[in-house]
Amino acid sequence: MDDIRDVPPYWERSKTPKQQRSYQRKKESTRTSSQSYRPQSPPPTQGRGRRGPPPPPTQRKERRVDYDRGRNDNENDTDHDDNEPFAGSPSSVPDQSDLASQYSDEDSPHPEEKGYVESDRDYEAVYRPIMKMQPDWRGEICGMLDISPGLSDAEIVAASRRAAKVLKQAEHWRSEAKALQKPPRYQIIHSVSCHRSGRRERLFRNPPQVVNYGPYSAHLRTDEPIEDFPVFMAENKEIVFLVYKDYRCCDRNPTQQLKGKSGETTEVDASSLLIREEISIIAPGLKSAMDRLGRAALSGISHPDFLADKPISYPYIWWFHRRNEIDMAMSDLSFPPIMNLMRDYVCERMDKEWTSVDQLLDNNKITAQYMDYLFVSHTSRSFLDSLI
Repeated sequence: MDDIRDVPPYWERSKTPKQQRSYQRKKESTRTSSQSYRPQSPPPTQGRGRRGPPPPPTQRKERRVDYDRGRNDNENDTDHDDNEPFAGSPSSVPDQSDLASQYSDEDSPHPEEKGYVESDRDYEAVYRPIMKMQPDWRGEICGMLDISPGLSDAEIVAASRRAAKVLKQAEHWRSEAKALQKPPRYQIIHSVSCHRSGRRERLFRNPPQVVNYGPYSAHLRTDEPIEDFPVFMAENKEIVFLVYKDYRCCDRNPTQQLKGKSGETTEVDASSLLIREEISIIAPGLKSAMDRLGRAALSGISHPDFLADKPISYPYIWWFHRRNEIDMAMSDLSFPPIMNLMRDYVCERMDKEWTSVDQLLDNNKITAQYMDYLFVSHTSRSFLDSLI
């Protein structure tokens, strides 16, 4: 009686004898190889027992291609001849070395996969996340403020604000101490506005120069602007008063204006385009000194209130009429040295103009340009009477 295992299944019985013989050979070959050679299963590459990360997509694709290639080879075995030896013949029994080589070539793990698994420890050493040490900002801030880290957030914020105020005050004291090391001085600040271009007024340290440009060929140009005025004043604490000079160009013909004043055409300079000049006292010591000077030498004549934060306007007519009294007061009383800065600037600035006015008044004459020198509050009547 034939072995029941040799009977083909019902779905194989409808095949041709050639196909049945191929089936028998394939079955015998598988049975013989499984009995004679049982290789050790390779280490798992997937599942719970695997080590290392899964193979990359390229390796999975290569395995799929190898699987399809082996499947096609098995299907092509059915096209053998009838003269081929049966599965049970000695020639059909595979050699052990052939099986080992076949297994090592087809079913063994991919060499790259072996290397991947073996270098699992290196992979973990390289790609293991590094724990960075986060700085203790609370402790750092509390250490800088010299307070306990156990304080609440509100107390730490309040301490930081107090420290900021102390630093600001210290910076103010430092700037004042630095200013005391420099001699006191005054600063002239120029501002230029152009009527033609509508340029916004800006502050400059250098005086403007007239260039041959614009409708009247008298355009003003200057350089070295003051970008941030508060910062400029904070860096120059030695300034005791400021002189503001405002200019305007390209809105009138300065040549015709000069010709009308003097009767002859003169060269245009920047002073002919000056529209306003003011002195602003910065130092408190200079304000108090000027107030003392006003009480000593300017009584009975209209003069500015030096203690008020108001500028002193050009042409300083009150100083012109009380020049002798001011000089006597400054020689008798102990005024601070910064008063000499104010007197030096005013006298140097008005020297040429006051000389012209004195010459006209000595001849009992005056021009329209200097008509303001005749009208001073409280003294205009006596001054005009002295001219008659």
